[in-house]
Amino acid sequence: MTVDLNDLGSTTLRNESDVEQKLIYPLLTAQEWLALPERAVFSKKYLPPATIDKGSGRKTGYFPDYSVWLNGFPVLIVEAKSPLEEVGEGFREAQLYAHEVNKAYPTGIAPIQTVMCTNGKVVRVGSWDSHDHRDYPVTELQIGSSARSELIERLGTEAMQQQADRTSARFRPTQTFRPINAIGGDPTLNRRLDLNSFATDIAPLIRMFFVSDSAEKIDDIIRRAYVSTNETTKYDTILESFLRDNIKKIQDPAAKPISTTANREELLTPELRRFQQNLPATGHMQLIIGSVGSGKSLFCRRYQRFLQPEDVKNSTYWTFVDFNTAPENLNDIETWMCRSFVQSFQDNHPEMDLDDPETLERIFAPDVNRTTKLYRRAGESEEKIRIRVAEALSKCIDDPQKFSQEICRYINGDQSKVVVVVFDNVDKLDSGDQIRVFQAAQWFRAKTRSFCLLPLRDETYERYKNRPPLDAFINAIHFTIEPPRFIDVVRKRLELCLEYIANSAPKTLSYSLPDGKKITYPATRLGEFLKTLYLDIFRSGRRISWLLEALAGRDVRHALEMFTRIIMSGHLDERHITGTVLGTEKFRIRDSTIINVLMKSDYVYFDNSHGFLSNVLYANPKWSRHSNFLVFEILDYLVKRRKEVSPLGAQGYFRVSDVISYINRLGFAPDDALDALNYLVVQGLLTPDHFGKKALNEEDFVRAHASGFVHSRLLLENIHYVAGIAPVTYLNDRNVSEKIGRLSLVNAGFSDTQFPRKKEIGSLLLEYLKSEFNRQAEEAPLFANLATSSRFLIRMIESSLDVRFRELGTGIEGGLL
Repeated sequence: MTVDLNDLGSTTLRNESDVEQKLIYPLLTAQEWLALPERAVFSKKYLPPATIDKGSGRKTGYFPDYSVWLNGFPVLIVEAKSPLEEVGEGFREAQLYAHEVNKAYPTGIAPIQTVMCTNGKVVRVGSWDSHDHRDYPVTELQIGSSARSELIERLGTEAMQQQADRTSARFRPTQTFRPINAIGGDPTLNRRLDLNSFATDIAPLIRMFFVSDSAEKIDDIIRRAYVSTNETTKYDTILESFLRDNIKKIQDPAAKPISTTANREELLTPELRRFQQNLPATGHMQLIIGSVGSGKSLFCRRYQRFLQPEDVKNSTYWTFVDFNTAPENLNDIETWMCRSFVQSFQDNHPEMDLDDPETLERIFAPDVNRTTKLYRRAGESEEKIRIRVAEALSKCIDDPQKFSQEICRYINGDQSKVVVVVFDNVDKLDSGDQIRVFQAAQWFRAKTRSFCLLPLRDETYERYKNRPPLDAFINAIHFTIEPPRFIDVVRKRLELCLEYIANSAPKTLSYSLPDGKKITYPATRLGEFLKTLYLDIFRSGRRISWLLEALAGRDVRHALEMFTRIIMSGHLDERHITGTVLGTEKFRIRDSTIINVLMKSDYVYFDNSHGFLSNVLYANPKWSRHSNFLVFEILDYLVKRRKEVSPLGAQGYFRVSDVISYINRLGFAPDDALDALNYLVVQGLLTPDHFGKKALNEEDFVRAHASGFVHSRLLLENIHYVAGIAPVTYLNDRNVSEKIGRLSLVNAGFSDTQFPRKKEIGSLLLEYLKSEFNRQAEEAPLFANLATSSRFLIRMIESSLDVRFRELGTGIEGGLL
């Protein structure tokens, strides 16, 4: 379709469809004309059908051809007619529809002030509720014409935005209130809680076995706490479905799943042997595909240290280029990559001293020989030749690309061995940067003839595998890796922990209670406590384990951090700990305790930055229209559609602009919706397709994370979560806010409010949300019918007040999962 934007009247229009596409849409959206944002212009069926009066009869199921929305309000109705029809009839229909829409709003508020109709010959613009109108011949719609100037003044972006702002101002609450401010504000919010007394004895074990990046027993962890394929258990059926099915299983015939046992690995070894036998001039690139935290790095390091057969071990030099330390700007990534390779080579192979002149002469032998021959032929003395050689070596080692290339030449050329380069933590970059690194790794492989292992995120591979440059590997054999479960990872670490306690810990340990009483107990009871805690959390059928595994998603590091916070937290009742370690009572950890730890970590009060949970009632006081439903509506919209096919290949991804378009109809402003989407991404409840830290734009895609699933399905029916998020939730009712604040006060010496107070807080919040639902239904006519997620939210909070539902998840209907 070609449209001359300098002269809209020059286009031939034969029917109503031509009028819509070749005249109306360019007129509305082109920068040369009204310049309305494309995201603000919607075609038929965006608004609901209406019955309007048409002459002597009635017209049912009527949709306007276009509607323009700003700030969550319809501001313009546009009707198209065929060139064979009269413009007056279409103008009248547009007015009648605008009347139907406006009357759904509160008395005195009419968001649609203007309507437009054109039959391709005349553009008629007028008021929604009078006979006043102005006709503009289409032949006059040219750049520089008075018709253009008048249309822009009346219907352009600035005029329409002013109309939307006037409407919006009549609805926006004048103030918002945060309950915690009634009891001291941020100083109160940031009160810290001491770790439990038992944590002193646990802390050394945590450092040894649970902190992934800096564990003191890292070799033991890699060798003995790695969860091999044959040891991995299955998730609960529903959680298994959510965590795994949201990514389309890689079906390529060339995809080979990594399978490991305690002592063997069957895929990488044959590839390395083949490479060593042939030493191809182009090197080799081996992709390892899996999710963030699935264990790709751990697999590589475990293979290098413990699984290599002797023949492979004796013929390989391993290096690790860690992209955790890569520069933010990857424009000169090749140079950084080479410099990191040289440093890693020296760190991993100290026997080959790269500062030693003799070693350097062997590495740069071709350059040394060339320099020696040239200067010897020129008659230079041997002393001067040695100086010339030293100068040449100095230049070589100052060039990281040259240095990398010659190290590899020396290893695979002179020694006939293999340089293995692991490009580590590439999968933590956003998807675009991962592809950039893939290209740089290809360059490095070709230059150095090395065997390169490149971990890529599974979703990045699925998105780009059919596009350059990744399409070149579509038929190449690549390895896939599935992450172990939270329960399996923690179990293996605990086994090491218990063994250490049995063999190396002091015979007795002691700690002091808050009242000063000293407790001494056998060290073996520490292990028993940890084992009992683990078994209680993950006992069969307990939904709290869902919460933990979903929050961790498929990230092992995140899983370990949560478990350590639970066992060291001051929210863990010391009386129960004491009874357990002394053997006087059987330990049981309540759901409420775990939720408190996950919400608050080492703090007395919840905040989004304090723990692992997020506030799904969050409302930014800077939004143009305050609502505690917006975040949940977006989250639940994506959770419910998690199985739908995505243009990206992986399931459940939706374009940001499409999510905003849906939310727009509920009366939420697009800018508010975009801010809410960014909030959900930052909190880890949604995953963007680029996987980076940058803010979303409307062309990005997002999907619900497993954490978003449990936030939308489990937590709101738990009174401890509801009462925990209430103090930091901005409300627009001062009275309710202050009451919730006073009820939320935690007295000195305590770590939480009493259960009856939590029920009072929940009841206040519930009544407030019901009132807010009714207010928004009045202010945005489509909200009442479309806001099914908000209704579900209210039902969940109602169930949180039911004393029958003590354990997490017991009040949920199966169909809602």
